Amino acid sequence: AEGDRVSPPARYTPVFHTVEGRVFLFGGYTEDGRGKRKLNDAWIYQERAWRQLATPARQGYSRESDWPGVRYGSMSARDDRYVYVCGGASDEGEHNDLWRFDVLREEWQCVSSDAFEGDAPCPRYCAAMALYGAHVFILGGRSRLHPKRNFKDLWLFDLGVNKWRQIQENRQPHLYGEDARYPGYHAKSASAVSGRYWYLWGGEGIHGHVSDFWRFDLAEHAWSLLQPARKDDPKFW
Repeated sequence: AEGDRVSPPARYTPVFHTVEGRVFLFGGYTEDGRGKRKLNDAWIYQERAWRQLATPARQGYSRESDWPGVRYGSMSARDDRYVYVCGGASDEGEHNDLWRFDVLREEWQCVSSDAFEGDAPCPRYCAAMALYGAHVFILGGRSRLHPKRNFKDLWLFDLGVNKWRQIQENRQPHLYGEDARYPGYHAKSASAVSGRYWYLWGGEGIHGHVSDFWRFDLAEHAWSLLQPARKDDPKFW
């Protein structure tokens, strides 16, 4: 019967992508009869049915793990075969580990472990993420442990050499109007990639919700402001 079919529990801010005719769902946050929970279950929707993948015992945030640890608000992007997942928040704090899920083999690989020192972005969640060739980009995001640590930095992970490289620092001021030359603090933004361009719209800004619209040239590493924020954008803090 239709009501007996298995399906994922309710959640928000999961990873969600379509690859090779399949829908892939991973992680997120829920509050249900079992309480408040961060998740790391993975599901495939194919041929009009959901199927949950078996979760191995070695879960975590490093290359010693076979499966990513629980998280929500992760950054993610995909190509024709792989889904890339970076960071997010768990009960342990924020993370910056980078994982690759092979949709055909249905296997995870940790590309880069959690790093809290050296040349890596600060752990974060709800940043924007893009994939261009062999490069993963992340922009902005925020911290739950340090609520006033609002990020606007831009990082590149080179999949060829497995290293992070910073492209843009956390510069001041945070601007969203016509005078902005690069995005201010953004989290929970809408983002999309078309060809060599990465589009970023709105999200959470330094004082509230914002409506600015940006384009980033992924080949030239250059920002263009397509539309400044509206003058009636709300300020909540």
